[in-house]
Amino acid sequence: MSNGLLVLTEDWSKPDPWQNKAYKTINIVDLKMLAINFKGWYCPIDTEVFTINPDGTINSGICKNVVHTTIKEPWWSLTELKINSNSNHTCIFKDNSCSCDSDLYVTKAINKDTWEWFVNNKPKNNIKLLEITKEDKIIAIERRTESSQEIHFSIGKRCNFNCSYCPPEEVHDNYSPDILMSVYKRTLGLLEPYTRENKKLFITGGEPTLNPNLLNMVKYALEDLNYPYLVINTNGTATLPNMIRLLQHSHKISLYISLHPEFTKEILIKKVAKLLTNIDNPNQILVKVMAQKNSKLGLQARSIIPDWFNIHYYPIYGIDLSKTSYDNIKTQTYAEMKKHANEKI
Repeated sequence: MSNGLLVLTEDWSKPDPWQNKAYKTINIVDLKMLAINFKGWYCPIDTEVFTINPDGTINSGICKNVVHTTIKEPWWSLTELKINSNSNHTCIFKDNSCSCDSDLYVTKAINKDTWEWFVNNKPKNNIKLLEITKEDKIIAIERRTESSQEIHFSIGKRCNFNCSYCPPEEVHDNYSPDILMSVYKRTLGLLEPYTRENKKLFITGGEPTLNPNLLNMVKYALEDLNYPYLVINTNGTATLPNMIRLLQHSHKISLYISLHPEFTKEILIKKVAKLLTNIDNPNQILVKVMAQKNSKLGLQARSIIPDWFNIHYYPIYGIDLSKTSYDNIKTQTYAEMKKHANEKI
């Protein structure tokens, strides 16, 4: 669950092009703060990250750099999936950002030659490297730990939160139906010809723990499709017994619990703290505070969650990057949200 990145840098203060390159490290949050424009970079994301969305699209990357199915021809209408390929693996920077961890972890470089040199000459993981400085220009990045192919499956838009930074017309609502088990199986089957042995399934939403089929979905992926890793992205509002039941089913399961500034209350943080002390392996849990470490929520979470447990701080994409405070955010009611979504159709 390490969030460190290996980077190849150029130091502009050194004129010799053969002496100015170095392998260094950077924390992924610090990388996000740099807001690098990756447009034109070499990024072979085509089969590294798949996202399956409730609108019928299957894309490569959360960034949608490559589109495999469209709203007009959705995945649920297919019996066989033929993936598209970005033959030159060029980042088109479609969403004007690369802010999701999964996309940033894909090995990428300013061009193909740099990418090939980067992957063929990188140092061993146990070698300690310096962190980047202001003089360094990043020209290639990669996850420091071993990477795996990722499949992100949004099993529904229904959510019990209504965060202002999460688009209701695209990502969440409080009324969409749960995806059926039969549809879930058939959709994962479409991707099977393109998955590798070292793969990881992320079950997301909406809020996936609201789906009554979740445990059966987990069992199917682990036992029938042999996924070696499975992550459930959740806001932590499921009952304590349900979360414990999920984790106890298999050591291959992890819960990524995101604590959101607008809706996370003290009682929820206390429940997460209790969860950590009621399971055999706390390493199955990743707690992500979706704000800065010194924010109101960050400080509150750290004061409640046991000191021995490491909290990860993930600024909200595109908002917390500018250090905007969440103290005065006005959220929509669900009625307002649904009306807004209907107006967009």
